[in-house]
Amino acid sequence: MRRRRSVLGVWMVAAVSLPVLLLASCGVSDTGGDGATGGATPGIVLAGTTVDGEAFDVASYAGRPVVVNFWASWCGYCREEMSDLVAFAAAHPDVAVIGVAVNDSETDAARMILDYGITFPTVWDPD
Repeated sequence: MRRRRSVLGVWMVAAVSLPVLLLASCGVSDTGGDGATGGATPGIVLAGTTVDGEAFDVASYAGRPVVVNFWASWCGYCREEMSDLVAFAAAHPDVAVIGVAVNDSETDAARMILDYGITFPTVWDPD
């Protein structure tokens, strides 16, 4: 009986220790950075034409945090999150929110923009 408790104790320690070790290693980086420094990310290119026909280049937002949301009017998850994203954009004017309309018709995308009151720039996906 005592041996059984001892073995059970070892398994309990292992069961608790393993997740702790795994979670502790999540923040470790081979590059020396922690990934959360807020530094610039080089090489990001997002340019094109907005659904309003205006020229757009994400480079104009240099130095600001940017949230890019890829969406389509036919995407249920996109519709679910859009109200929250519109509210976030309104509450955080210091953060640039940019939409990318993917695989959508102009009519359907325009309808979704009106339905959800999207005011942040939305760019057409060229592909």
